Amino acid sequence: MKHKILQQYFGFNDFKLGQEEIIEAVLDREKHNGVLAVLPTGGGKSLLYQFPSLLNNGLTIVISPLISLMKNQVDFLKSKNILAELYNSSLSDIDKRNIIYKLSNSNNGDQIKILYISPERFSDKSFVSFLKDLEISLFAVDEAHCISTQGHDFRPSYRMLKEVTQILNPKQILALTATATKRVQNDICEQLNITSATRFVKGFFRGDLQLCVKRCSEDSKIGHIVKQIEFLQQKQNIKTGIIYAPTKSLAEDICFILNTNGIQSNFYHAGLSADNRKNIQEKWFNNGGIIVATIAFGMGIDKQDVRFVIHASLPSSIENYYQEVGRASRDGKGGLCIMYTDIEKDINLQKFFIDISYPQQKDIVSFWKWCIQECSEDHLILLTQKEMANECTTVSKKHVIGGCISKLQEGKLIETLGRGKYLIHTELDIFKQIDFELLQKKRIAKFNMLNDMRDFANNCESCRMQTILEYFNDYSKTESCGKCDVCSKK
Repeated sequence: MKHKILQQYFGFNDFKLGQEEIIEAVLDREKHNGVLAVLPTGGGKSLLYQFPSLLNNGLTIVISPLISLMKNQVDFLKSKNILAELYNSSLSDIDKRNIIYKLSNSNNGDQIKILYISPERFSDKSFVSFLKDLEISLFAVDEAHCISTQGHDFRPSYRMLKEVTQILNPKQILALTATATKRVQNDICEQLNITSATRFVKGFFRGDLQLCVKRCSEDSKIGHIVKQIEFLQQKQNIKTGIIYAPTKSLAEDICFILNTNGIQSNFYHAGLSADNRKNIQEKWFNNGGIIVATIAFGMGIDKQDVRFVIHASLPSSIENYYQEVGRASRDGKGGLCIMYTDIEKDINLQKFFIDISYPQQKDIVSFWKWCIQECSEDHLILLTQKEMANECTTVSKKHVIGGCISKLQEGKLIETLGRGKYLIHTELDIFKQIDFELLQKKRIAKFNMLNDMRDFANNCESCRMQTILEYFNDYSKTESCGKCDVCSKK
């Protein structure tokens, strides 16, 4: 029965590693009060809620942070005659009303089976109240690590899900993520009210990947990368890969020097327009080649024949590193993953990023006091961020000013009226507007993850793949990979 459904609707003859076992747990609600599935990128997580939706009577709700992925999955499901819809900010009011109408008036013949929802939609209490009256057989949370302050991509909107699950009372809850350490797994289950969930951590062993860390000076990185690409193209006829750079400027520099040396490549980062990014990505998907990118080139990258992933710097965490190298060899035919690192300089760069994204309380408060003191009678500051950084001498480091402004904006304390024009809401209490305890937790978590990444790069004794398995609490494989730089030296 299951294999017939798998073939009929999804076109697969067999389940991937762990899929069938997890699907059975999702369907057996009496035995399994909640399910957490930690499967690596490419492990087939979407099937874990799509398949049960066909066997359940009620509605499957899928929480997803990416509008583009929602649309892709809905289009795919509709092409397989599975009734699916999405509900997010991309819809017009008329479209939203149509979805509500379909959910309210569906019968057995045209019942929506899967509804994709962005977590931000749950701030609409009337929408939550409407969903409460529906039969929700499965509440699936994709990218579940986003709910944890201990994870690498925390999103405040995901924190609403704890209350939402209590209101909607779904028959089963499924949390899905590609990367979650043991502490993140615990936090996910706590935040989704499934502390007794059955956990599946599988598939992190990638015997098809060759992991390698190479120490080099900052100045020599690009030269090493160019020589490596020349070797891959000329000696091994390998054409398609990704080079990850920590900054937009370095991505552009690497791309320029590759092209100067006759190696065709494109760069991709958040500074490009949405249309430009889309065109570059589509061209790469269709034709292959080399993309030099920041981490903006991330979720949804599912090209089968990527043969190498090169890091031009130390990533911010093992989670990020594993996701990025996991984009190589989706077809299982092999991928080379090299990290070039000047460890101490790379660590300092990542600390710089943490300072900007998660400034310390003392700096935010100090800058806020300066804003109150310096604003005009109509509560305006007519300075750019750079000018404020030069004039505010009470903050420890100039580069944190941007982060301070960002946190004050999130707390509604500062409002941007235009470039170099800020409205200061002096009537508000900073300690009521900003959760400094949460901010500090996130800051500490980022530093802990960075330290783990440094230990991974410095390691010269243990198999790199086994180190990753232990980090993610995956003990399904005990043998060494036999091909990473550490194993090769033994």
